[in-house]
Amino acid sequence: MIRRIYGLILQEIYITKRSLEVIIDTIWFSVLGVIAFGYVAKFVSKGQSDIVGNTILAGMIFWEVIRINQYSLSLNPLWNIWSGNFCNMFITPISKTEYLISQFISAFVKSLLILFINAIVAFYFFGFNVFTIKLALLLYIVVNLALFAWSVGLIFIGIVFVVGTRIQAIAWGALFLLQPLMAVFYPVSVLPKKLQIIAYMLPPTHIFEIIRNQLTTNQNLSQLLLFQVFFQNLIIFIAALFIYRFLFRYSQQKGQFAKNDEG
Repeated sequence: MIRRIYGLILQEIYITKRSLEVIIDTIWFSVLGVIAFGYVAKFVSKGQSDIVGNTILAGMIFWEVIRINQYSLSLNPLWNIWSGNFCNMFITPISKTEYLISQFISAFVKSLLILFINAIVAFYFFGFNVFTIKLALLLYIVVNLALFAWSVGLIFIGIVFVVGTRIQAIAWGALFLLQPLMAVFYPVSVLPKKLQIIAYMLPPTHIFEIIRNQLTTNQNLSQLLLFQVFFQNLIIFIAALFIYRFLFRYSQQKGQFAKNDEG
């Protein structure tokens, strides 16, 4: 099992290294996004406290954790579908569980690497140190953002399996529809009341509120709140796994799974 997971991770490494598109979509766009939002934040907070600017910049840095995890999880199956190789993978002893574990590991490591790069960029250009957040809380934040990104990725790549690659853009584009509700760059309080109710149903909303809390007031956080957010996230993730499994099997039964490899 470990060897098969290792082999799948190696495949992901080779795809990343040899694809300029992947490098641009991950590293290049992430760094440019942080720089652009950094200057926006600098302009917004000009002549005032740096707090507002820092929360905007932090929002962009941690948004990339979500984006990279979801992008990576969605791209690998699409890449194998484009090359006509996805069906072949599951003729081998590779199980769906092993495949998903390898993709979770790969996506998480990529997001950590991008987080570290963006943290350096933010500190170098704007003097903002994301590591003022305590290490344990930082890990909690990254894990929760990754969990939610995986949940979204699983559901929408499952839909692609069923419907076909003609809607493949939703595999990574759908996440951006949720971004305004996650309150990445602003407090939830600025949203209309009805949207606030929906926003709080999304775990990342709480995570970004926690980040702003740490950068503005640095108050001690309720352990109960931290547990509730993680539990909510875990329930969504487990539900996403079941939905993915159902869509995967449904695609196989209807023959769409094999047709996807044919283009």
